[in-house]
Amino acid sequence: MEGVVRPARSSIPVRAQVPSGAPTHRHGAQTAGSRWQRTTASLWRRVRRASPRMLALVIFAVVVAALAAPSIFRSDKPAEAVTRGVGSVDLSYQAKGVKAPTGRKPEASKLWIHDGSWWGVLFDRSRDAYMIYRFDWEADEWIPNGQMVDDRNGSRADVLWDGRYLYAVSGGLDPASPKHRALLSRFSYDGARREFRLDRGFPLAISEGGAETFVVDKDGDGRLWVTFTRDRKVYVTHSLTTDRDWTRPFPLPVPQATDLSPDDISALVAYDDGIGVMWSDQKDGAMYFASHPNGADDASWDFSTAIQGPGLADDHMNLKALRDDPAGRVFAVIKTSLNDAPKLIRRDPSSCSSCCRRTERGISTWSAAWSMTRRGRSCSSTRTIAS
Repeated sequence: MEGVVRPARSSIPVRAQVPSGAPTHRHGAQTAGSRWQRTTASLWRRVRRASPRMLALVIFAVVVAALAAPSIFRSDKPAEAVTRGVGSVDLSYQAKGVKAPTGRKPEASKLWIHDGSWWGVLFDRSRDAYMIYRFDWEADEWIPNGQMVDDRNGSRADVLWDGRYLYAVSGGLDPASPKHRALLSRFSYDGARREFRLDRGFPLAISEGGAETFVVDKDGDGRLWVTFTRDRKVYVTHSLTTDRDWTRPFPLPVPQATDLSPDDISALVAYDDGIGVMWSDQKDGAMYFASHPNGADDASWDFSTAIQGPGLADDHMNLKALRDDPAGRVFAVIKTSLNDAPKLIRRDPSSCSSCCRRTERGISTWSAAWSMTRRGRSCSSTRTIAS
């Protein structure tokens, strides 16, 4: 049965037992014992002939090994979890029209932390809808909050907790169907009841139809942004004076954000002084990025190529930024079409300011995250990478 994975609880592995009546191989045990005695005697003779300095090193090594052994060999996981390599199975989502609701499109988030607990938007079979759940560590299970996020069981959601409100944008897959349009919901938290409750005036529609994925974030000015792809273009929309007032979705004003393949998608992330949108272009074999300064006109976007090469683009990505980072660094984990390991890349427009020429406006420096910082006064200044 399919289900949601939950963390495994601590347990002590069960030892394997010898079946009743099984032979003990006593002679083999005696032979092994004899070999052990001869080996021990040989080692003892070598120790007696060793210098005092060597003896001290041997004793030190033994003490270190004795201290480290418990942490190296101790297992806090139950035997079943170790064997399977996952946590415990919980909350089956088997239902007509539901396919891996928390296992697709990693650019969309389903979890957040608040009030000492993990929370998530999970599918509830009894309601045939997506609900808010809280993970209870003592009970070792997901507890329903009772608040519905979307009653369309084929929808996909992205959530954002900003410390005051919980935002969720969810929609279906059909761009031509109003029934699949993106809905924005906002929830407030009741600390006494430990519950999220839908605010008045929500949900509200922010698109005319569905999309493969919708992603939401909030910039430093408190403006909400949502991106998605439709008609082979990248679209964005944002809130205005309040969370209830929105612009009409508009194509990203960048030439490379058009003529995409039907399978291409977009994602966005807020960083210190702006909002950034990344999208895939599998025809060009590229992952592109456009940045928008906070408070700027909707037509003001800076373009850069994050990665480009044969087979390097795919419709899976996840973006993260460091909180309160004046450098405006953005990290992206992307999947390629080469079926190789995911790649971690980083945008760091100010990383070279002390040792290389500062990048001009409109050009972001992207590189493999593990090679951006080097010893000494050197750094990467390439705009695109191929591996």
